[in-house]
Amino acid sequence: MNGVGLVLQGGGMRGVYTAGVLDYYMEQRLYFPYVAAVSAGACNASAYLARQKGLGRNMHINYLHDHRYISYRNLWRGKSILGLDYIFDELPYTLEPFHFEAFQHAKEIFKVGVTNCASGCCMFFDKMTCTEIFKIIRASCSIPFITSIVPYQDLQLLDGGITAPIPIQQSISDGNRMNVIILTNSGEYQRKPRLLPLLTRQFYGRYKELGQAINNHHEVYNQTLDEIKQLEASKAAFVIRPSRTIQTKGMERNPLVLTSLYDQGYQDAEHNFSSMMNWLESGLSSIQ
Repeated sequence: MNGVGLVLQGGGMRGVYTAGVLDYYMEQRLYFPYVAAVSAGACNASAYLARQKGLGRNMHINYLHDHRYISYRNLWRGKSILGLDYIFDELPYTLEPFHFEAFQHAKEIFKVGVTNCASGCCMFFDKMTCTEIFKIIRASCSIPFITSIVPYQDLQLLDGGITAPIPIQQSISDGNRMNVIILTNSGEYQRKPRLLPLLTRQFYGRYKELGQAINNHHEVYNQTLDEIKQLEASKAAFVIRPSRTIQTKGMERNPLVLTSLYDQGYQDAEHNFSSMMNWLESGLSSIQ
């Protein structure tokens, strides 16, 4: 499947939908040769490349009521609401052992997007060449205002979803003429402007370009959706998106809601699998 990319949106807790899709793909032993992802999508991609079915679901759902995972009380202690230390430095080594060796030996190309705070632009790191890819994944999951900036070498990094909410352009620029795109919102969802100038100045006053990127996020997101619709119409992309709306909060802590979203991802992947494989077969034969 050379020339085919898998593109994963972030979406915070809604990323459990992607976990359901990827678990179905793992059952079918379907592994795309190239994966581009940001934020929660990058976490799900790491489980997918490690061939670790169920890990994405567990990480999204099983620890919701552990204050080390997510808690507004953490703010009073000067910490982030989302416990990235717990998620990245403890869980993969204790309660949810991550298959590091399988991940490192995976032959698939894996690109993770982050936002450079100084430039306000997106940067992508490749698993094959970045020796600290999990630090990059952590940075990609560092949501503005909720979690801290992640230092890496001489860079200051934040959520890749700010500047590349759906990293389709990275996949195209890397030469993929066909892309399977997993969205965590329905195709009709459009982001509205959020009046955050005062908040961005308060939090990120020394990073003017970052503040501008945060305030322009809705424009980038909606433009990307328009591009994806065009790619889908021209059969250059196959899009998996929630087939029905399940209302979720930004920091959803109801396991029943998230389990429903995971199940929907699994079912949508199963329902669309034959159509997707036919699309792949047809497209690959035409570009060979």
